[in-house]
Amino acid sequence: MDFSPQAHVTERSPLSRRIAVTILIYLVDLFFNLIAGHYAALTGARINSWSRSSSTAQTPYDGAEVAILGGRAGLFKSGILAVWHFGTAYGGVNMPIAVLFAMASSRFGVAVLVTCFVSTMVLGTVNDSLIKPALVASLFLGSETSPATAATSISPTSPLWDAFSGYLFARMARREGFEICSNKAGFAAGLVYGIFTTISRVIIVFARGPTVSDSRTSMMGSTTRVRNNFESYTVVDPGDRRTEGVFTNTWTFLGQTRSNSYGSSYSVGSVSGTGLFIGNQRVG
Repeated sequence: MDFSPQAHVTERSPLSRRIAVTILIYLVDLFFNLIAGHYAALTGARINSWSRSSSTAQTPYDGAEVAILGGRAGLFKSGILAVWHFGTAYGGVNMPIAVLFAMASSRFGVAVLVTCFVSTMVLGTVNDSLIKPALVASLFLGSETSPATAATSISPTSPLWDAFSGYLFARMARREGFEICSNKAGFAAGLVYGIFTTISRVIIVFARGPTVSDSRTSMMGSTTRVRNNFESYTVVDPGDRRTEGVFTNTWTFLGQTRSNSYGSSYSVGSVSGTGLFIGNQRVG
């Protein structure tokens, strides 16, 4: 549901509860990204070893070392988003720092930072030939580049987009003169990574449960009580000019919204399944 710019949040869940819930969400996200990176790296290395076209196919590899490297990359990616969320939601950072966080946590920033991280661990330096492939591949990354706390819906096609990104990264890196693996290996690694990160989002979305809001209008505007399993808060909106004496109950889950209204006839505002907004800022 959209609110006017005059709206403000009151009676929010205690800060300690919100921080605790956020920490638990990111622990789940960190764990699944660790597992995702672990198995994605192993899968890519295994399939690459079967390739007849890749010049790296016959290069011996240590499965344990590859798995550790992949796990670290997954943790690093999830950690970037966790730091950004905590810094902006609870750290009270100033505008320049917030802009830097936003750039680093965008899909472009995440792709480049993770590439630089892995390149540094493997090669001891950042190979410039990998930056352009990372930027192009990031265009098609799935939902795992958004903060775990923002997960309110599930995208079953996200693993396929991750797989396509892996394919693009391997293909473009070869064109840039730095062959990492075969295209099939890149595709498989991206698919495995996307499956595990999608599982984590499924767990988070169902743990959050449906978001229910109860709105009452009066001559002073509207008061809306919003709640789900993670938090609850009240939005007071003096700018709501709907007809007085109306009660509206809205239920939102997995991108679907159901709304029932009682009282006088009125003109209802826009309703969506993406969250609750005050002006242009998402509050739930």
